Amino acid sequence: MTPAKLPARVLVFLCVILARPALADLTFHMDGEVTQFINMVGSTQSNLAMLGVQMNAPVAIDWSVDPNASFIDYPTTFSRLYSSGAITSFTIKIGSWTATGSDARGLVTNRIQVSHGQGNDRLDTYYLFRSAVDDPNDFITGNDPNGQIELRFDDFAGKGNTGLGLDQQTPSQFGSMVGSVSGVNGQVVFGLKIGGSSGDPTVKCRASQLAAAGALCKATFGCLARNAKNPLADPNDLKLDACRASADTSFGIAFDKAAAAAAKKHLSCGTSETAATFLSHFDTGVDDVLAVAATISPPAPALLASWYTAAGAISKPSPTSLDQARATARAKLTAAANKAIAKAESKGVTFDPAPDVAAFVAKIDALIDDLVSEVDGP
Repeated sequence: MTPAKLPARVLVFLCVILARPALADLTFHMDGEVTQFINMVGSTQSNLAMLGVQMNAPVAIDWSVDPNASFIDYPTTFSRLYSSGAITSFTIKIGSWTATGSDARGLVTNRIQVSHGQGNDRLDTYYLFRSAVDDPNDFITGNDPNGQIELRFDDFAGKGNTGLGLDQQTPSQFGSMVGSVSGVNGQVVFGLKIGGSSGDPTVKCRASQLAAAGALCKATFGCLARNAKNPLADPNDLKLDACRASADTSFGIAFDKAAAAAAKKHLSCGTSETAATFLSHFDTGVDDVLAVAATISPPAPALLASWYTAAGAISKPSPTSLDQARATARAKLTAAANKAIAKAESKGVTFDPAPDVAAFVAKIDALIDDLVSEVDGP
């Protein structure tokens, strides 16, 4: 009997499925704080306290999952259960105490349960369960084969996930997260840190490095303004170079300090660039601004000083959520630049061609956008 042939379109579909590469593990980090101790033996709680496990102590939560893990769907409850090693790594760190996912126990638990809300009366949920050991000395899990780490995320339908896939879960968007490490000697419970952790490990570092970049901009244009106002007082630009070098040094210290602080808390920055690399790119942007200023003819020291002063006043980098503030600052720079031109002309200066205010503002804008993009990283 000749086997039936599959239609060509089905064969093409199967080839696409077979050729589809497996997704890489998804890695997450969140910050929390200890909120409760449950049924803990006195000596256990005391020993953990010596390691830094106390109420309100900061908790670092790191885990990764395999988005290709097998699963079983439960359509009536809009949920899915992943097992067979869905969680590929799991670590809870409080002070010098660490709990990690482990296969060392007799009863291995490694599963993830997800539900995607259907309508206003159902929740998005994301539960992770993993057999665990804790270090040192199994203070919590002891010899209990059921010792485990657990994380539970909840929020209203559509708030935390977009579906049942592990790649459709966004922990930072869930409104509630409760976790615990539990075993024969009790349970340490923790929740999202009060004041909020976006789940993005780069947030604090990026904010600090953007602030450093803003201070660099302001200081640099301040140096240029002082030099432009009285160029004869610094004919070889020695004072200007020293002023800019001081601004660069202050920036480098602040930039690297932010990266070191992030690393100490097991966080990261948006970029892995060094301060030196960032400064080289910043200098290129400043050169573009200077090139526009150099087209002013005849040279007008007071005009340039006013332009650079105004540029320094608006050059604090801003995220896109502050577009309106950027627009207002841009308008102020334009008005200040035009006012300086009018003042020079009132004193008998005739510019030929007219100073290109739009180009100057555009270069400042581009400089700020580049700084934000560079700090945010790829």
